[in-house]
Amino acid sequence: MFGKLHRGFTLIELIIVMAIMAILTAMIAGNFQTSRIKALDARRKSDLKQIQTALETYLNDNAIYPPESSGKIVACGSGASPCAWGEDAMENSKGTIYMAKVPGDVKQPTMQYLYVVSSDQRSYQLFARLENDQDKDNVIFSGKQCGSDAASLCTYGVSSSNTTPSSSLP
Repeated sequence: MFGKLHRGFTLIELIIVMAIMAILTAMIAGNFQTSRIKALDARRKSDLKQIQTALETYLNDNAIYPPESSGKIVACGSGASPCAWGEDAMENSKGTIYMAKVPGDVKQPTMQYLYVVSSDQRSYQLFARLENDQDKDNVIFSGKQCGSDAASLCTYGVSSSNTTPSSSLP
């Protein structure tokens, strides 16, 4: 009657199971972080393409691209004010709205977009900073700041069809 022993797990067995669970958790968390960064970078690329489309429509209506001020598009508040990234509508002086809300980087003000237009307003460049250093489109644009600190160099760019993000504008 009292001869049966109830045997439980040993301390070594419990430690091995906990170690395996910790390793699996670390692997899953690492993959999740990488996926999150890739998703944010995909959003940045999509944002720049949407802004690019709005800028081309603006050019078709106004024969020039909007001016810039401190890296922002000057086409808000009836076309006379710099657009706050992620807040304002892009429009011209006639009230034509090109974007209901100009997108902004999800990590602003630490990271932000940069708009540069030529002196004759016939070409532009638009930049962002990607977080994934392994992204195939990741290129460092020297002298282009896409954030609030000196280490925030832009690493992705789009431009008007008559220039490239890497060239200098007249």
